Amino acid sequence: MRAQSKQKLGVVGQRGQITLDSNLAGRSVRITKIDSGRYLVEEMSLVPTSEAWVHNPKNKKIIAKGIDSLKKLGKKSLKNASDLEDFMKNVR
Repeated sequence: MRAQSKQKLGVVGQRGQITLDSNLAGRSVRITKIDSGRYLVEEMSLVPTSEAWVHNPKNKKIIAKGIDSLKKLGKKSLKNASDLEDFMKNVR
């Protein structure tokens, strides 16, 4: 399904500024120069560096496996360090 495109004419300010829709106010965007006179503006979600490891495909699998292991554990708890070590062996 193709999004309906809207066109608007504008003028680039003296400092290279352009005005976009007000619904983008305060949001992060990536601007890619496609070729001379053509740019692609994409809305972005930025992830803090301290949380970026969660989005690594390898880590996503480990996290999913850990969640599954916790579900299997049910109401039981990890009572000591050796329980935790056994649990972690099953996760990785």
